[in-house]
Amino acid sequence: MAQAVDEVKQAQQLAAKQSKQQQSMQQNVKQAQAKQEQEQQMMEQRRVILKAILSPEASTRLSNLKMVKEERAFEIENMLIQQSQSGAISGKVSENHVKMLLEQLSENDAKNKKSVNFDRKKLVDDPDEPDLDNLWSDED
Repeated sequence: MAQAVDEVKQAQQLAAKQSKQQQSMQQNVKQAQAKQEQEQQMMEQRRVILKAILSPEASTRLSNLKMVKEERAFEIENMLIQQSQSGAISGKVSENHVKMLLEQLSENDAKNKKSVNFDRKKLVDDPDEPDLDNLWSDED
């Protein structure tokens, strides 16, 4: 009889544990869905703002850039949105303005890029230096 009571308690504990896990999983799914919806809303807001401030040519240039370098296009879009929100842009943004922003980013990348230079020794011996290659020659 005691064994049956223990089995019932274990079954109840297992059922409670499974119920908690199920609730936790449902909560995680809801959080993920909410996060995804929020990201979609943000992307829709970006799209609306960009559509309002970009000329058709500038929009085409950005979409072409997005196909090749998505991160760079995202940076340009952020710059344009910031400029529009701060009031630095009046009217539609032209393709030339987008080109200018691209050039600025390229210049900044070039300045921040570190390079390594190798100094190679020359093959020609310097006449002022002692000849170490023939220091122990047999001709002495």
